[in-house]
Amino acid sequence: MAWVANTVIFSYILEIPQIAPYIVSQIILLLNAIGLIQLFLKEQRNEIERRSDQIAYLTFHNELTGLYNRAYFEKKIQELTKNNDCLPVSLLIGDMNGLKFINDVFGHQEGDNWLKRIAIIIQQSCRQNDIIARWGGDEFAVILPNTDKEKALSIGQKISAACNSNQEEDVFFSISLGVATENDSETDLHKVLTEAERLMYENRLMEGKKARLAFVEALGRLLHKKGYESKEHVERLEALAEEFALVLNLSRENLNNLLQAVNLHDIGKIGISEDIVLKESRLNESEWSVMKKHVEIGYRLAQVSGEFAHLAGVILHHHEWWNGQGYPEGLKGKDIPLLSRIISILHAFDVMTRQQPYKPALTINEALNELSLRAGTQFDPALVPVFIDMISDKILK
Repeated sequence: MAWVANTVIFSYILEIPQIAPYIVSQIILLLNAIGLIQLFLKEQRNEIERRSDQIAYLTFHNELTGLYNRAYFEKKIQELTKNNDCLPVSLLIGDMNGLKFINDVFGHQEGDNWLKRIAIIIQQSCRQNDIIARWGGDEFAVILPNTDKEKALSIGQKISAACNSNQEEDVFFSISLGVATENDSETDLHKVLTEAERLMYENRLMEGKKARLAFVEALGRLLHKKGYESKEHVERLEALAEEFALVLNLSRENLNNLLQAVNLHDIGKIGISEDIVLKESRLNESEWSVMKKHVEIGYRLAQVSGEFAHLAGVILHHHEWWNGQGYPEGLKGKDIPLLSRIISILHAFDVMTRQQPYKPALTINEALNELSLRAGTQFDPALVPVFIDMISDKILK
């Protein structure tokens, strides 16, 4: 109505010869406006439909892996409880080993990548009509309709074999599985689910330790592969550690712990950027602050490994100083674990006597003199003279 009134008014104002072109131009403008409004409304409808589809999808799917989620899994369990046509029904519960390791070392983004790769492995190992869900943080669940226990176990073995075939030098895929089967309608499917979960936890207790050890070994290989720490450096530290332990008359248990700690003391560097660890010039304040985090990362790795948890404190404190000026906690004197104090001396000696990107190598005598100067400040004043005597005796021989 407003457009019509506007056109009529301007028709009287404008000269007669100009009325027709004016009306035509206004009609064109009106048609364009209508078209734009229709296009806008269509886009809005499409966006609403797209969002509705996305909401519907996310209602029953896990966004990260694309698998069904726990809500859908529980819904199907309820449906199958009343459906005898799919008997026997087997349930497979799987727990991915080492996710906490990955999150602590490489961050949650990398942990998500590993979860997606495990999800693909499970999908490729199962059949088209099997219902696969991400059941929890690092847990997966599979409903296997019309599948007896023997066939379900073979699918579980297929998943494990696929994990093994996907191993790489610095990647270790492992999943602990539990399988249970409902053969008749008298059995409660929820009890079958509980049984599958129980068996999964039992297998995780047996396989978890092996998986954690293998993962630590994989990290060690990655540490050497990236050039963060040379294999030769670790071997030299091991040799020095054995000699020093003998001189100090350490127990067999302490010697074993020392050798393990020597291998693991810098494992946390794997969680630090290559740009910082491999930088050929001195680190600036910001970079040094990041680098110092490697002892905390190593500590967490040792803690979650279980097998090396008793070495976590040694790893955490091997950069503490006798006078309390070290990191991460500024411990002083004998508050610093003995093995940490020993590793501090061994590591410093080996680093000083080897060429560094920004520092020339010292002679053995120069390095020993440096240790002597730092005794009582950086290093244990009781251990340094013993170490100096040990190395000096070797030179004389």
